[in-house]
Amino acid sequence: MSARSQYRHRSREIALQLIYQLDVRPSANIDEAIELLEEKQADAIVSVCEMDHSPLWSNILPEDGNMRGFLREEILNKRSQDLENEENVLEAVRDMADGLNAPAVYEKASFLLDLDRSHETILDVANAYYIAGDLVETKRLLSEVRNPIGKDEEEFLDLSVACAHKEGDLPRAIKFAEVLYEKFPKEFNLARLTQIVPAKQAEFLLDEHEKYRLGDVLNENYIDLLISLEKVDRLKAYINRFEEDLAGVNPEVLSRFVERLETMNQKELAEKI
Repeated sequence: MSARSQYRHRSREIALQLIYQLDVRPSANIDEAIELLEEKQADAIVSVCEMDHSPLWSNILPEDGNMRGFLREEILNKRSQDLENEENVLEAVRDMADGLNAPAVYEKASFLLDLDRSHETILDVANAYYIAGDLVETKRLLSEVRNPIGKDEEEFLDLSVACAHKEGDLPRAIKFAEVLYEKFPKEFNLARLTQIVPAKQAEFLLDEHEKYRLGDVLNENYIDLLISLEKVDRLKAYINRFEEDLAGVNPEVLSRFVERLETMNQKELAEKI
């Protein structure tokens, strides 16, 4: 309390409770609170902060963390424009649902944020269901995607490979994986394909990738791929070919390679890197 407040309110005992977690406030704020206390003849003044969202979007999670009923159905069914600060709230609900592996809530919040149901959002929600192990819902959402392009097409094909493989439909998974790699010839997509085709075909694909896709410079992603596939002999040949280029690789990346190789008990190759 400032000296001004002490003088003006010396005839009345006033207790202040300052919460230490809060940011330090100017004494003028305290003066204003005391003046408001006198003006309203109130028993107390409590400082509160404006919320970023409507309190209707808030609730308390039970001990088991189950989000069923966290938001009332009538709130979920409202148009996003009908609530104040709805975007911040829905993003928070979606993040929480993601952390709690609650794809149904994640879906509701996502589509309230994206009323147009873009391919990007549909695929994002489909992935949430896939991570939760719900292939039925994943496939339901994939069926909504029509003629995706670019990043959306890559994500669609990748999820299609994963679903077919998890269902045990290997021919279908290979078909999707071949299209995925043909359209998006990245090392990650090559890994998808080589892990589900016969060994001989996998070796052929790796040969072709090295010959036609990589060029004459060291490719860090390809090293990651070979380590993941545990293709030690091929990795040794590749490292020998580009040994001089290793000096230009980020030390943190090299350290990651070394750790992974040591885990595989490939100490000699790790030392070479």
